[in-house]
Amino acid sequence: MLMNAKKITEIDVKINHIMHELIELKKAMIPLKINNKENTEQAWADLMSATEDITSLWEGNSALEEIREQREKRW
Repeated sequence: MLMNAKKITEIDVKINHIMHELIELKKAMIPLKINNKENTEQAWADLMSATEDITSLWEGNSALEEIREQREKRW
């Protein structure tokens, strides 16, 4: 019985250590997510400003035609 209690204590200590490390990793990710959000917003703004150029260069089906074809699923 004492061996089981000792083993449980060892495992508990390891789990607590892992949980502490995970918390620290999450804290380290917060600034990265904020930076990534700014990059994402900038990329979206760039795409929106290029929309007219993209539309004028597009040679494929319109979005509506594409959706119709996907719904019909002709095999």
